[in-house]
Amino acid sequence: MKKNPSTNDQVIVKNEVLPLRDIQFPSGIKDAVETDWKVEILLEEHPEFTGNVFIAKFTSKRGRTNPIYCLCSDLYDKKKQKELIRELVNRGRFYPDELEAFIQYVDCLKVAGLIISNDEGYKQHILGTTELTNFDEANNVYRAIVEHAIENNSAFPDKGNFREEYDGIRFTDAIDKLKYGEYSIAFEAKKFRELIDMPNTKIVNAILADLANRSLFFPGSFENRKKVTLRAGYAPHCYIFKIDDSVLSQGGM
Repeated sequence: MKKNPSTNDQVIVKNEVLPLRDIQFPSGIKDAVETDWKVEILLEEHPEFTGNVFIAKFTSKRGRTNPIYCLCSDLYDKKKQKELIRELVNRGRFYPDELEAFIQYVDCLKVAGLIISNDEGYKQHILGTTELTNFDEANNVYRAIVEHAIENNSAFPDKGNFREEYDGIRFTDAIDKLKYGEYSIAFEAKKFRELIDMPNTKIVNAILADLANRSLFFPGSFENRKKVTLRAGYAPHCYIFKIDDSVLSQGGM
């Protein structure tokens, strides 16, 4: 029996060879979406996650507007839905009550295995948005470090006086001050990660790179960390920061 071409399409997978499968679109979904939009499923890295995740890409067929990228999970988030609807309306022909059709369309592509990797447009998009996000996050993280160091001054004793319950040490000798600044600390790696509570190492490293560019962080050779002698016989990996309390006042940073 001949298949209806409006509801079944041959799957073509870029850069991979998979068995041919049919995309089973619910009635009317294909026409509702494809009249005005090209929809693709990408498998790419995202700064909020470790490893590859699914990204939905919407490209308008009406006008030369930039594609819209969103995490597939954003399709089911009420707040993110409002943001996506706004983007779709502004960049193409779209009515808010069509969102459910788009969600079903994306799910059908995913089930069929029609997945694209190494999308250059997405890589450029995420690079730009990540840089902006990292700048804001870097400010927040640095403020948290400064607040913690000032409010818990006793947790950062002079170099050589470290005990297990402390968070690190403060550099006080002339050579260290010349190298790192008048007020600088070595924050034990484990306790620093507990303070910022960010499990995604990629985001943490991007934040530290931003702070390093501003001479507020001094990276080491091992995952941005340096071995620091906190007391005789104890030299764990630490993160070294210059503490500038001006960030706590208005206009700081």
